[in-house]
Amino acid sequence: MWKDIPGGTKASRLVMPIHDGSIGGLLGRIIATLSSLLGVLFRISGVIMWYPKWKLRRKRNQPSRVQKK
Repeated sequence: MWKDIPGGTKASRLVMPIHDGSIGGLLGRIIATLSSLLGVLFRISGVIMWYPKWKLRRKRNQPSRVQKK
């Protein structure tokens, strides 16, 4: 029966318990939740760290408004 199932379905059945945290019970769900929250936090903190540098670089690269003759 297992050998009759397509490969994608087998992979999905093996990965899904890890993905939703049900493989480790309550602790597994807590770990899955924390890792998801950390992923979002890293993205937000990355933008917060990147934006001032980008703004400064953009300000430095603007051409001067005084025209030279």
